[in-house]
Amino acid sequence: MENNSSRLPGATADCLDRRQFFVSAGAAAWATCLAGGREASARAYAPDTGIISVTRGPADLVVPPQTPHEQVCRYGVGAPFQVSPTVAAMSCSLRIERTPVGDFENGVDVILFDDLTGISAEHAMPVSRNEKYVHTSTGKPRIIVKYPLTGGFVPWGARRADGSPHPHAGTGFGLCEVLDFPMYGEWETGYYRKQDKKKDMIRGTEVRQFEYDGKTLRVIEKVHTTLENPPQAPDSEWKLIWPGLTWAIPDGDDLLYPTYAARGDATTWLPEPVASGVSKWRRQDGRWRPIAFVPVAHQVNAGMWAEPSLTRDTDGSLLFTARGAYGDFDNLVRVWRSADNGRT
Repeated sequence: MENNSSRLPGATADCLDRRQFFVSAGAAAWATCLAGGREASARAYAPDTGIISVTRGPADLVVPPQTPHEQVCRYGVGAPFQVSPTVAAMSCSLRIERTPVGDFENGVDVILFDDLTGISAEHAMPVSRNEKYVHTSTGKPRIIVKYPLTGGFVPWGARRADGSPHPHAGTGFGLCEVLDFPMYGEWETGYYRKQDKKKDMIRGTEVRQFEYDGKTLRVIEKVHTTLENPPQAPDSEWKLIWPGLTWAIPDGDDLLYPTYAARGDATTWLPEPVASGVSKWRRQDGRWRPIAFVPVAHQVNAGMWAEPSLTRDTDGSLLFTARGAYGDFDNLVRVWRSADNGRT
């Protein structure tokens, strides 16, 4: 069990009203968690409760408060999610700069806030960081690189559509890709090489379990899996290997989460066959676990659809988005619609 935690200093229950909160959090979709269910989801997306304004200003989160020895870090990809009726959070990836390789991440911080003017990295909660070790067989150093994290969270205080308390309020999960490489350079400032992605990389995935009690957000468990035992729904051949760009949306008591998955051998840098799709997660025995996966955007020749996202339209239908990577549709963006909650 881990006890990583983050508290929101000086938070009060009346910092924002309901309308202001969903706009300032940048996560209007999470109104559905408090309402619960597909019928409530459609109401939560009614035009009078959507985005009502957009702010402009300098970046609030730039330099992480905890930086590796003699290395330069900056915040990169960030994804918001709702923690309670008056508190939001931003999951921010750390990037190591000034190295001879790109995409050199260093885990994730989570920052709580209750007002846009109060966003600060001062009280950031480190959720994950890169790890280094010496391989027992080769005697050579390796580095485990932790990439951006998203997942699903049911806000503290959430209720079902009938007004009853949500049974999983204040809990959630996070998923991140983990890649293990040979390490070069000095121990403190070591890095990996791009060419090793194709020959000496070990792919893995980490799942973290979150809890929030109205004051403190904590990581209560971390599970590091390899492709021999990946996050995978029962009776499914699809291995969940990459997170989506956005956090999950509610589906009754469960959560629908956009995910990238591989079938068969997923150990290579670009495994195949692959697909972006929708995974369904359920809390069982105190832990969130995948129970189903529906592929939506399949691999086409040398190209794939990556970085998926998911939301509900005003009529309650699902909208799934993914970006083309490689192949003939590189950097194209497409949107799929499902009017039957993901069955087709």
